[in-house]
Amino acid sequence: MLAWPDILVGPGLSEGSTVLCYEQVILDVEVFRHCRRLHIGIGTNHDEWLEDAIARVGPGVNEILAGPLIDPLPDSVEEQLDSLLRRADRELSELQ
Repeated sequence: MLAWPDILVGPGLSEGSTVLCYEQVILDVEVFRHCRRLHIGIGTNHDEWLEDAIARVGPGVNEILAGPLIDPLPDSVEEQLDSLLRRADRELSELQ
């Protein structure tokens, strides 16, 4: 795949292109996506390197966020969701 062969059987096809397997379609497409990404390669221009970030946190260190990336739901929304969940639990228990 990395050399871009010119003979290709359609995704999911086997046995001389006479048998179609839907599961094999998914696997073939995933393999193709990975190979296509490998073919693109790794960018080496200055903008794609993370020298500044690595120098700041050190190699092999995961940055820990000080807080959530998004604001949590307001209390009124959480109360409505809790109410809906309680109602759904009651309805489920009545069905059983």
